[in-house]
Amino acid sequence: MHAVLTSAYQREHKNSLIPVKKSKGHPLTAGQKESNRQIASKRIVIENINAKIKTFKIMSERYRNR
Repeated sequence: MHAVLTSAYQREHKNSLIPVKKSKGHPLTAGQKESNRQIASKRIVIENINAKIKTFKIMSERYRNR
């Protein structure tokens, strides 16, 4: 399920998941495609949360409630 640790980003962040890319002339296997789908489904949740935070400026405004 985990992608191969190849990028510099993954050496810095051990728990990061990066999708597997196909190479020229070597398409992805069914297992790699399923792994990429699982990574994408986890990622979209985080991306949607980040969009909400940006939309409502939660992190850039001062908290004014008591």
